[in-house]
Amino acid sequence: MVYHGPEGGDAHAMGASYSGLMIFKGTFDDRPEGEITFMTTGTHSKEKGAVAEWKADPDTATGGFKGLKGIGGYAATTMGPTPCTLQLSE
Repeated sequence: MVYHGPEGGDAHAMGASYSGLMIFKGTFDDRPEGEITFMTTGTHSKEKGAVAEWKADPDTATGGFKGLKGIGGYAATTMGPTPCTLQLSE
């Protein structure tokens, strides 16, 4: 994670960006169980809140996820529950 803003500034006013990996293990529709890894990127700012994007790495797919492509993410503007999107396709 990288923080953006003036050194010694108000931590709540600073922004941040990150990248990472997310591994999903489970089932999709009536397919057998499998795993797939998502490459993730995200930002956080006072103006936009937390925003994340996910992109599936099809080369990591096993079981029922083989042959699938996927994207997803979320945009959280409050500390409450946040809907996530995930679109998988062949």
